[in-house]
Amino acid sequence: MTGAPAFDPSGRLTQIRDAVIAAFENVLDGVRIPDVVSLDDILASAPGLEPGGIDLTDAEAEAFYEAMGF
Repeated sequence: MTGAPAFDPSGRLTQIRDAVIAAFENVLDGVRIPDVVSLDDILASAPGLEPGGIDLTDAEAEAFYEAMGF
């Protein structure tokens, strides 16, 4: 889509003047999109709470794991 954006005094887009919608070349045509990575794979490859890392109290570590949904 092309055109000239118009904004209200608060900065919100209110209209697009002279808007033109046109088909666009599919730039992903033929590109393989990778499979979804599981949460377990992400967590297995991410650094976590380890000795020598960030010093957390037991309460802080528990809050961290709770926030992560564990």
